[in-house]
Formats: sequence, C-alpha cells, structure tokens
Amino acid sequence: MAALAAALLAAAPVCAQNSGDSGFIQGLSAVSVSPGFVLAAKKIRVNALAGEYARDIAALLGWYGQADARPGLDPAAMSAVVVKGLKSGAYDGVIFGESHGNAREQAAARLIIGNILASGVKVGAFMSEATQVQGGKPVGLFAPDQFAKAGVPTGLFVNQFNPEPDVARGLKMAGSGLLITYTGSAHTSRKMRDFVYKTLKESDLHWEKYFPGRPTVEESFLRHGKRPIIVAMLEESTVLDWIEYLELRDATKDKSLEQFRENLIALDRAWKRQAGRFARRQTVGFIQAPGQPNLYLGIAPTDRRPLELEALEKAASESAFDRWLGAGKVASAESEAQSSCSALGACNTQYQVYVYSGPEESLPACAYGPVKAKGGSVTKPCFDSSSGGFSGQYGDVFARVVPQSSLP
Repeated sequence: MAALAAALLAAAPVCAQNSGDSGFIQGLSAVSVSPGFVLAAKKIRVNALAGEYARDIAALLGWYGQADARPGLDPAAMSAVVVKGLKSGAYDGVIFGESHGNAREQAAARLIIGNILASGVKVGAFMSEATQVQGGKPVGLFAPDQFAKAGVPTGLFVNQFNPEPDVARGLKMAGSGLLITYTGSAHTSRKMRDFVYKTLKESDLHWEKYFPGRPTVEESFLRHGKRPIIVAMLEESTVLDWIEYLELRDATKDKSLEQFRENLIALDRAWKRQAGRFARRQTVGFIQAPGQPNLYLGIAPTDRRPLELEALEKAASESAFDRWLGAGKVASAESEAQSSCSALGACNTQYQVYVYSGPEESLPACAYGPVKAKGGSVTKPCFDSSSGGFSGQYGDVFARVVPQSSLP
C-alpha cells in the first residue's frame, strides 16, 4: 500500500496534464516502481481504455445499437404487421430500404411484398432506386417482376437524394392505390438518414455533399398527406465496419509502440463487450425504432468479430514490427479486407495491413500503382508482391498480408 500511495503522489503532476481515466493511469506508468506494480498499472490502464472505447462505440451506435440488442420480428411476422396496418387504414404507403446487395434483405423484402400483393390491398404503383445500367437502360435496385405479374405499374427514381418529384410521379401513377418505394436505407426517413450521416461523415467525406438536410422519401410522402410504414434494412456488418474504421483511426494515430499495442488490446476488448449485447438472429430481424412507431429497422445476421482489428493486432505482434518502429511513433494504420472466390464458389479472405511511421502523402508508391508524394508521383513499388501478397518493411511503412484463416 505504501508503494501504491507513493506512486499516486508521484503521478499527480503527470495526471494534471491529461484528462480522463486513461490520463490518470498514464501518470502512474511514468513513475519508477516495481515491475509487478508496472504490470498491474498496465492492466488497469488497458481496462480504463477499454471502458472509454466501449462508450465511444455505444455513442456511435446510438439508437441502432439499442435496437440491435432485441431479436425483433422475422420477415413473416413483419409482413403480418405491414399487411394489418395497410388493411386497417393506419398506413397508406410502404417505404422499403436496403443496404445494397444483401441477399437476405432482398429475400425478406420479396416475402413482405408478395404478401402485400396477395392480401387484397390495392397497390397502385412501385418505384425503385436506379443503381446501374444494363443494355443502355437503367436497372432498379429491386427487380419489379412481382409487380409486373400483378399488373402494377412500375418506375425508377431519377434522383433518390431529392425524391420529391419521383414520389409525386409515383403517387400520380398509383391513383387511388398505394405507392410502394424501394431505395437505399439512408433515403427512407430522416431518422435513418441522420444515423447514416452521423456515422459516415468522418469515414467518407464525399457523403457530406449529399446528406445534411437532404429530403427523404418519408418527408415526400408526408408532404402529400400520406401515412407510410417504413421498412428500412441496414446490415449490421456495414455499420460495424464504419465504426471499426473510425475507432482504429483514432486508436492508432500518433502512438508509441507500447501505446499502439495497448490501444489495440483495449479496443478489441471493448468491441467484444459491445457485440456481446447484440441479439442472435438466423434471419433478418425487424425492430420498431425507438421514438418512431411507423419505422421498422431490419438487421441481417453477420459476423461481429473485429477482423480488421484482429489482423492489425497479429501483424503488430511480430518482433519485426518492434525492430521496424523502434523508438519511433505510429502515425497511422490501415487494415483492409480483400476477398477472392474460385469458379466453384470457394472464397478466400485476407487482410492487407499497413502501419505508417510518417505522413502517408510522403510515402513511395505501392504495388497498386503510383501515389502522390511531396515530390510528385513515383512508380517504384513499396512491397515485394512476388508471392502474391505484400511483405517486408520499406521506409515509412510496415506491410503485411494476414489470411483470415490465420486469425484465432
């Protein structure tokens, strides 16, 4: 106890320059005490950091995280809610949203739409976001075959970021029947738009041009006096990938070797603590959004492991990493999944890990091609890719390819 008291007193000047639990523990680590106490202080420091990261992750997840803790309705049960609401007159329109390309989400939507069409409710028109061009013509995000078979007119959004003209056109097509729309989830409602923007705004700056204050399909429906039910599916893996990127960026910026490793351990611990609170699902689960009864959030099952983080941890555990960084600092780090599949459908995923000890813009070009450097573009590859992957340390970057199969 005497050693601990002395350490606390000695740490006070250091702690005064920092804030929060981790700042206090950093002060303890700066004190000269026994090895056993240093290990104990390190454990406390990592636990304090894990607590801070857990709070950050929970804040980013927001109401989505609250919803994810509940199992929700399966697609058949969600379908029953939609049909009941339409038949009772509580709703007179349906707004669907998806994550783009998730087969489970599209299957759930097809089931719900099939039951709407079979219910006797009069469907007047269907409008889908256009996502690609095939044969010189735009193609919708959702195939309209179910509607074509039922004789329901269909159309495409011209601009889902400004949906008012398209919704007005769809309502005109629908006449006395109801309008069903299908877009990306962020376009469906203000609540979904604001969540996506809040989470994405720092990880993908081009979104800033599109989302702040942009109208949504829901707002267009309401402007025309409609009462829509909203079924917005946003896959958990997409949300978690965004958050993992943001947390890794902050955890690895301008860190010493010890700080870098401790932050990765703490973030891993916080991540698994948070993911352990999510509900287990076999299919898409639909949860009524807090504070908005007509909005149901659809969450598809996914692998919740922080695999990019785990790959970075594995690469940074090598003794070669210690020799490369030495007494320097990590400027930033990246970990990116790359997947390839054979003709037979067997897929392989590996993670390309880069740790930088200098500004990224000052680095030489990598195997992907030239990148801008302070002196202009250069073409010399950074990494030896003769084995089909990157290896070695060159100048300001440490690079590794980590197969997913090698992760614990």
